[in-house]
Amino acid sequence: MSDSVPSLSDDSANSGSIHEAYLTIACIPAIAITSFNATSVCEILLGALAVAALFLLTRRRVSFAHGPLALGFVWIGFVVASAIYATSAGLPGHHLGSLGKHLPIALGPLLAIPLSAACDRLRLHRDTLVTLFLGGLVIGGLLILARNGPFDITAPKMYQVEKFLDAFNRQGSIGRLNRNYAALTCGLSLLGTVALFCHIISAERPRSCKLVIGLVLLAMIFVALEVALIVLPSRTAFIATTAALLVFLASFARTRISRGYKTGQLAWAAVGLVVVMAAVTMYYLPSVAGRMMTIAASDKSGSAIAGFLLGGSSVSERLELDLLGINLIAQRPWFGWGPDVSQLIGIFAVNPSIKPLTQFHNGYIQDIVSFGILGGLLNLTLIAVILVRAIRTNVVDAGSRRLSAAYFSIGLAMVTYLLIANLTESILFVKPAAVVCTFFIMLVCMTSRNAVLDPRG
Repeated sequence: MSDSVPSLSDDSANSGSIHEAYLTIACIPAIAITSFNATSVCEILLGALAVAALFLLTRRRVSFAHGPLALGFVWIGFVVASAIYATSAGLPGHHLGSLGKHLPIALGPLLAIPLSAACDRLRLHRDTLVTLFLGGLVIGGLLILARNGPFDITAPKMYQVEKFLDAFNRQGSIGRLNRNYAALTCGLSLLGTVALFCHIISAERPRSCKLVIGLVLLAMIFVALEVALIVLPSRTAFIATTAALLVFLASFARTRISRGYKTGQLAWAAVGLVVVMAAVTMYYLPSVAGRMMTIAASDKSGSAIAGFLLGGSSVSERLELDLLGINLIAQRPWFGWGPDVSQLIGIFAVNPSIKPLTQFHNGYIQDIVSFGILGGLLNLTLIAVILVRAIRTNVVDAGSRRLSAAYFSIGLAMVTYLLIANLTESILFVKPAAVVCTFFIMLVCMTSRNAVLDPRG
């Protein structure tokens, strides 16, 4: 693997490349914000970075992670070939139009190329990219929540519960947000808030007025997002967020200790976080549960929500979807049915109540239905290579490429969240989740060599 990045001797070329580097870095928070609020703009920004990566590859002026990039291109080729084959074979679905949904994992190694070059040019540490991305994620999440269902944590708790649950009981959404998307927004933004908070308090002397104001603001955002997450009737998002937070705290403490840093103030911060989480949960959860039972008892339209929360009829429907997916895999085990399987449930399902569904509500089964066993193995191979690289860079090596303890841990926490959420949703079809996946894979595959080790553990 080559880590050399040739410099340009011409001053105007240097000036231009610096401007390009700043533009590249500016794409990171913009992508995070627009993933919630303007998905078409987000796709344009991702496409621009991909074009920049291909341009740099042709000029051979950058270093890159050979293994993940090669496997990423293989995965892209496999998805394209699958779409062409499924279309030519007349399999149900619009396969060529669904290619983009399956590329977040492959885009990460490719987008690492322009970001590596930009960080080398500007001598930025990768922690700066994570700060920009998580800041954009939190801002984007708050913006879309405020636009579609503003919540006021100062209002009486039953007012909030009534407001949220009545809206869902009537129409299954608040504004343009459905239950699951709103809960995903809360979960990802909450995790980003915690990571930023812990990264700031990991500094040697977080005593300036600006840092104190930032910490207070992040703490308020955390409480507001947790209130919204609890009030929103989404069991999967609540479980995934809780598990991700536990993984974050465990990894953060272990990483700090293994790197030889003091953990006194961080331990108190962790205890405070757990206490706040427990207090807010105990305050709101009984009201939510009681309200949901009242809705289910008095209104048939509320029974589906109660079933989702309390494990009612939706469980049998989910099992039926799983069995249908397994049956479809058995029919086409090796290459699958193609990238678009949205029509298969309506064609093959026997139960009329699940025929209108366009996904299997299990991302793992749906991926194998789409691409078969060979596609699943290729996907697992790419993920394994990326995980090995992440461990080698941030655990085994002690060089300047490793992330701070907070940012390494939030990567693990985000992986935990996506793995759990993917059990009930094809989570990478949702743009914010896909962007999170792409960003952290990109971060692992970066080969920037000029950055100085961040002083935060």
